[in-house]
Amino acid sequence: MVLIGMTAALTAGAARSDDRKEGVPARAEKGMVYIPGGKCRLGIRPEQQERIARAYGANAIHLAAPPERVVDLPPYYKDDLPVTHETCFQTAAAPNFRDHDGHRTLLTTEQGFRPVTAIRHPVNPRLWCQEFVLADQARLQKTSPVVTGPLIAILSRDRRWLVSPVPLSDEPIRLFNNREYTCIHSNPPSRVKPSEQKTMRERIYFLHGSLAGLAARRQADLAAGRRNGTAELPDS
Repeated sequence: MVLIGMTAALTAGAARSDDRKEGVPARAEKGMVYIPGGKCRLGIRPEQQERIARAYGANAIHLAAPPERVVDLPPYYKDDLPVTHETCFQTAAAPNFRDHDGHRTLLTTEQGFRPVTAIRHPVNPRLWCQEFVLADQARLQKTSPVVTGPLIAILSRDRRWLVSPVPLSDEPIRLFNNREYTCIHSNPPSRVKPSEQKTMRERIYFLHGSLAGLAARRQADLAAGRRNGTAELPDS
């Protein structure tokens, strides 16, 4: 069993130190927001790169990860619109998981786990895509059976392994699958307005086991997170 943990800090137009305004008026035009300039840390530290390499049995030099560095960003303007974060987990390059037919891509519904090919849903303008906004599912019952979430997963060809991206800091609001790339999404609420900030925790599960085991593992991890203060889901 392999777990990949991710923490995403999403900031829309957050003010930075070392504000520089030379040549850029601080008064924004209508519909635009002024973003102060300053220093921004990018890339990955050497010890992080080594840890990832060990986890995958790879040479760190082959990861092609950009080294950690500090860049000096000039001030700029952006549209006064919220931004979002979304993890797209693709399996197109993994022959044992690739599932263009959709028979091994399963979602939790009111009738338990069902493959996307067994869920009647409105046609998406992009025919290979299936999108399930969970609030709409509950209210409008657009699919049969109704997709309830919170899980979406792809089974390996021998059906002994599965992969599933899972939000741990909040319940997902949207499940998505694109059979062209055989990618799966499980998206927590992530909209932030300019000057707001939000931190999200996600985990990608590679499990040798069953879908029932995946559901049980998620519940156990959420319970452990509540005990140590790293998860933010309610107890209900």
